[in-house]
Amino acid sequence: MLITLGTASGGFQQAKAQLIFPGPVNPDKSSDKNEPISKLPSSTVSSGLDAKQIAATHSMKLDADIKNLVILIPNPALTDQKFLPMDATIVKGTKAIWVNGITGTTQGIVLQDAKNGKTLFSNSSIPYRNATDYIFDKKGVYTFTSTQSPTAKGTINVVDKGTLPDDPLTNATQVTAGLFVAPAGDKGYFDKHFSTLGYHMVDSTKIKKSPGSGGSSADDTLLYVYTQKLGKYESVVKRTSIKLGFLQSKVP
Repeated sequence: MLITLGTASGGFQQAKAQLIFPGPVNPDKSSDKNEPISKLPSSTVSSGLDAKQIAATHSMKLDADIKNLVILIPNPALTDQKFLPMDATIVKGTKAIWVNGITGTTQGIVLQDAKNGKTLFSNSSIPYRNATDYIFDKKGVYTFTSTQSPTAKGTINVVDKGTLPDDPLTNATQVTAGLFVAPAGDKGYFDKHFSTLGYHMVDSTKIKKSPGSGGSSADDTLLYVYTQKLGKYESVVKRTSIKLGFLQSKVP
């Protein structure tokens, strides 16, 4: 098993993805107790985990409760967005975990310092349902691109602890956050099984299929915003891989 150790030491780092091969996926037999689904706060309270806002801006803001941000490379059958999220504001010390969610592909990530263009991290071999990571321990603005789609550029803004206000939808027991997409026509299936394996579904919203693109409302996409109580890298990757297995049963 190859394990990536993310670090922001300032030097270039060539990394290999951790390989995770979970067993058969059967969400109906999960032993984890489903957790309650959060209700969004009133409009007077701001949250970086508001699904509609994230869908509109393609960005997230995560307070100091969140130690890990999962950035999904999503199935293009569900969205034309190359990363979920495309942009994020995180607190210094947060780890970003890029997960390949495209069936039958090997993806790659290149991370650069936006100020000087210096490459800090590169991984060109992330198999499907596997990941790589990097810890952002210096304040600044960083960009990341896919080796398969180099024109698609994401941004990570790293700020000092205390810069972002406390988010009402996060707490210290849910240390990982991310986004997930699924077919809106399978909402019942994913609503039932999403809050398992330590996941907490914070919010969701439907993203309608673009006009003129064909198909029906059943082809719309459901965007989930979640937190996760597990913080260990290997556990986060394995549980995300299992969620992708649920998705593969619906979108080959």
